[in-house]
Amino acid sequence: MDEASIRTLIELNRRFYERHASSFSATRENGWPGWRKVMELAHGSGVRNARPLRILDAACGNLRFERFLVREQPGIPLDALCIDSNEELMRAGAQALEGNARERAHPPAGGTHRKARPPEGDTQQRVRTLDLDILETLLAGGKLPVPNSSFDLVACFGFLHHVPGEGPRRTLLRALVRTTRPGGIIALSFWQFMNDERLQAKVIRADAQAAAMRAPVSTPLPGTPAPGTATHLDAPPTPFHEGVTMPALEPGDHYLGWQGDTQVLRYCHHFSEEEIGALARAVAPEAREVARFSADGKTGALNRYLVLEKR
Repeated sequence: MDEASIRTLIELNRRFYERHASSFSATRENGWPGWRKVMELAHGSGVRNARPLRILDAACGNLRFERFLVREQPGIPLDALCIDSNEELMRAGAQALEGNARERAHPPAGGTHRKARPPEGDTQQRVRTLDLDILETLLAGGKLPVPNSSFDLVACFGFLHHVPGEGPRRTLLRALVRTTRPGGIIALSFWQFMNDERLQAKVIRADAQAAAMRAPVSTPLPGTPAPGTATHLDAPPTPFHEGVTMPALEPGDHYLGWQGDTQVLRYCHHFSEEEIGALARAVAPEAREVARFSADGKTGALNRYLVLEKR
């Protein structure tokens, strides 16, 4: 996929989450069962004696992973750095953490805190946030503004399906591996939405709607392909909503709306097992694969997980 198309799809997803941050966050309150398996693997590896457990959460959203850890493993000292480009999602997560801490600690009324404070007697658990567009930073040739080899656990959940193109996915994974200390764990999830009949039906409708739209190009996103550029499956060039011409897509690429709203679509990629394996091999000199498993959803297979250990 060319860089212009990549940037167009990144901007498409930015618009989606800007518009739906509140409703999206409201549906992302509970942790994933797969995270328990990830933490079992982490505690069984070289990170088990880390005090505190230093975590980097890339594309953290509303801090759902951190809330899961605080709730399910309150005795573990935790120092988490959470990165996302959507400040509203992170703010909602921080407020939820604060609310949970107040509920547990029952502090005196008056005043609010930016970070959740554990109740007296609890082990310190610190959660920090950083407003940063990870993909834009890496596409511009930059590095994540965190020290190399500094985290015990690097998590990237619910995000890789939003990364367009094999090149950017590998760049992101290499960046995550660099931030992990030797013996540390990198945990990734891959949304298997095309294996779910309900989600697959929504994808088919969204893909068809995007292909059928013929809106005139008025305010194109950065890198919008010129008229006549080939699109997904070599179909004629078709502009989609909000005056943006649909860029060329690759096998496994799709569009999805949200709760019946298809006015702002999001780009999603369904990963095959071969693609997940290729990502693992791309960082094989620096990290070894320790686990690959399915979890989550009613079927227990809505996400595919890849867990690596830094060499």
